[in-house]
Amino acid sequence: MRGVTTTKTRKTDLFVSQGHITRSDVNRAFLLVGFFEYGNALYNFGQLLQRCSTDELSAMDQIVKRYPEYAVYSNLSNKVVSGPSSLQQTRTSDYSQDKLHGFAAVIALARVEFGAMLAGFTDSPNPYFFVPVHAFDQNEFQALLLDGAKTHYWTLLNDPQLKRVTTTVPSNPIVLAYSRRLLTARSMLAAATRLGHAEYSNVQMRELASWKDALDSVQGILVSNIQIYLQDLSVTKTKDSTKVQEYSTACQAMLRAANANATSGK
Repeated sequence: MRGVTTTKTRKTDLFVSQGHITRSDVNRAFLLVGFFEYGNALYNFGQLLQRCSTDELSAMDQIVKRYPEYAVYSNLSNKVVSGPSSLQQTRTSDYSQDKLHGFAAVIALARVEFGAMLAGFTDSPNPYFFVPVHAFDQNEFQALLLDGAKTHYWTLLNDPQLKRVTTTVPSNPIVLAYSRRLLTARSMLAAATRLGHAEYSNVQMRELASWKDALDSVQGILVSNIQIYLQDLSVTKTKDSTKVQEYSTACQAMLRAANANATSGK
């Protein structure tokens, strides 16, 4: 599966997809459509950012702000935070009624959505920076990354099913689903920390580090369970059916993605 360009040429970079689309799995077809929609949008946004002056981009930003339908909701994590946090009131952009307005916010949203797809379904080591960040939308991008990281962390922390999933045999697809969810959460947290580290206080950085440790720990348990499951499959040789073979391939892809995530320093 081809990704979007990261250079001034039209040559595209390559990455490996974890998705295995079958005729019976329509939802993955929808996912693929969304993936290419955001990828193409980011490619075109990138070309525009390279060619336009600061004044031209500012004018576009003001035009988009006139249309409320293009507003991007932010601070969604406020609905799920269930404990004290030094990051609860962090602001990096101009917020109005928990919405971000303007062309920069639209580009930032596309970056987050595309990065989440790369994080959950490919082995890209830096999914949220696959497309270079531009100063024009960096603040909005940072705000959405942090809000997303907080949302993922607190929803996982409060998820009554998570503990049960860590002891579930990985032949149950829910283990793979939670592994993808954790990959996305860890990648988003790493990106938010990397992009905003100069603005966070020491207390906030320590809190982000504690979130990382907690997410890494759960991901490690699921990875270990998947590895044992695949080893058992190879010993018992129960991979006769096409369905088992496809699921085994998806598990192997998940392990590669987890390894790429770990070795990239996230």
